[in-house]
Amino acid sequence: MRQLFVLRHGIAVAHGTPGYEDDERPLTPKGRTRLKEQLRGLKVLEVIPDRILSSPLPRARETAEIVARGLGIEDRLELVPELRPHASSSSIRRWLDVIPGDSVMIVGHNPAFSELISVLPLGPGTPFIAELKKGGLASFQVDPNGRYTLEWLMTPRVLRRLRT
Repeated sequence: MRQLFVLRHGIAVAHGTPGYEDDERPLTPKGRTRLKEQLRGLKVLEVIPDRILSSPLPRARETAEIVARGLGIEDRLELVPELRPHASSSSIRRWLDVIPGDSVMIVGHNPAFSELISVLPLGPGTPFIAELKKGGLASFQVDPNGRYTLEWLMTPRVLRRLRT
């Protein structure tokens, strides 16, 4: 069975903030701090992917870098254009079918990532199951036939509060 983790980027500079083009918005200091605190939860849940694939935009890239560094797997991080904000949940779903790896984490943006939570197990056109909050994480098992089963969905707050 394959494992897929879907992580939405952390808290970023707000859309429309003067001095920042939308594609250049970085994480805020609060966003960086909270992601570092969430690493405890990732370790408790034993989330250590073989690959981390991230949107190249600063807010997603920084999120992926914090996670990779915190888990000691910086060499497993790759930036991929398929996860840029314009990507649809359906196009991401098709792309996931062809990428290799037994345990993969993708890091990207809404609305596609919240839609993906529904699209992966239920197919296109299904109603929203839940919104993936900034810094939220979902875990899926993928069977050999390519069927996705949602194992769990964690809010950033729950990830920060998990303890060993």
